[in-house]
Amino acid sequence: MKHAIFLFLSLSFCCLIFNGCASQGCTDPTASNYQVDAEQDDGSCCYDGFCDIDCPASYRTGCLCNDGTTSNSTGSGACSGHGGVYCWYCNCY
Repeated sequence: MKHAIFLFLSLSFCCLIFNGCASQGCTDPTASNYQVDAEQDDGSCCYDGFCDIDCPASYRTGCLCNDGTTSNSTGSGACSGHGGVYCWYCNCY
């Protein structure tokens, strides 16, 4: 009986350890930084071309203007005459 309890506890401990060490990363295959070997999503997925008002200038690929038009401009003056920038198209950062 003691051996059975010891075996059960040992197996339970091993399962906890190995499940706690699951490879983490982006598990969404549509994301730009998808990781095939990730077993647990860690919230790091990103998508090139997403629209972000706080996108750093070096990651901008264009913008969406407040009037609905788009522009390839990535700096000041983008969307001039179109109501200003609504958000920047951004690559992952």
